[in-house]
Amino acid sequence: VKPEVEARDYRGLELERPLQPVDDRMIDDFLERLRQAQAQLDPIEGRTTARSGDVVVIDFGATVDGKALDPVEGRQVELGASGFPEGFDGGLEGCAVGESRTIRVQYPEEHSERRLAGKDVAFEVRVQGLFAKKLPDLDDEFAKDVGDCSDLAELRERIRGRFAAEAAQRADAHVRRVAMQELARRHEDVELPRSMVARRLEGMIDE
Repeated sequence: VKPEVEARDYRGLELERPLQPVDDRMIDDFLERLRQAQAQLDPIEGRTTARSGDVVVIDFGATVDGKALDPVEGRQVELGASGFPEGFDGGLEGCAVGESRTIRVQYPEEHSERRLAGKDVAFEVRVQGLFAKKLPDLDDEFAKDVGDCSDLAELRERIRGRFAAEAAQRADAHVRRVAMQELARRHEDVELPRSMVARRLEGMIDE
């Protein structure tokens, strides 16, 4: 049975609402991500070896601690901007289409994938193709295509409004969270049935 809680000591509770301002840099960064998402890949002609800035399509397998990971086919890697650890992109530079190469990479200890964190990984890579990334111009036509806006200025204002609304939601959520934490602290003497605590713990374990 849930205990009766008499609310008290809530008047005069001081809370901060940390509202992040929206600046032009945030909008510029978002527009650049939109451009990257709309990029087209054109096959590179007249050159068969990879260099920085190319988008290289590769098939690869990897081995870590003597165990082979699932092979990957058709992975696109932009040299100089890929999500691989340092050394992988450099190992692909100069590699020709159709060539296979072994690239060893040391993953950082803080890497998000546990099986790779802090490990030395050997990649067996085969280059299938080279492409050049072609970004759309950041103009009124771009705004019409990606945002159904009449011009770039309208797209920027729409992004600004979206960021402002998200910032307000985060600020309100912060206020609610801090208020509940402080009110819970002020009511720590309320006795909870052990069965209620146990059920909550079981639910957390299940999650």
